[in-house]
Amino acid sequence: MVEIKIEPITQKALPDYLLWFNDEEVRKYLYSTTPRTEAEISLWLDSLQNNSFYYCSIFHKGRNIGHVGLRDFDNDHHSVEISYVIGAKELWNKGIATEAVHQIIKTAKDKFKVTQITASGVTNPASWRVLEKCGFQRFENNFLLD
Repeated sequence: MVEIKIEPITQKALPDYLLWFNDEEVRKYLYSTTPRTEAEISLWLDSLQNNSFYYCSIFHKGRNIGHVGLRDFDNDHHSVEISYVIGAKELWNKGIATEAVHQIIKTAKDKFKVTQITASGVTNPASWRVLEKCGFQRFENNFLLD
């Protein structure tokens, strides 16, 4: 198991995102609306501070290497959607995303009392494997953890 730490995301992550979100390999599987400029990324990071989101930076050996988060909380159904990115390409396929997803699932269940977690529009085959390793069931490009 790879050792990582997740902590709530802050504006300190902006320089990392400026690099990652402008790298075409990293962007390949991100939403087309993913911000690119410093101003856009700063606004995006600010937007994560409301109650609709719980995003955490992923730290590996003290370095911010990506994020894992929860969004679209549905309190009536105790459900949430998961999102994650490993921006540090040299750390792809090292088990880091899998560990980060395990940690955020625990947070979702323990802190937010979530009983259902979804991931929608997942087109990256590596992400399919991460979600399946974490117990999600796949329905085309959508995943569900009950």
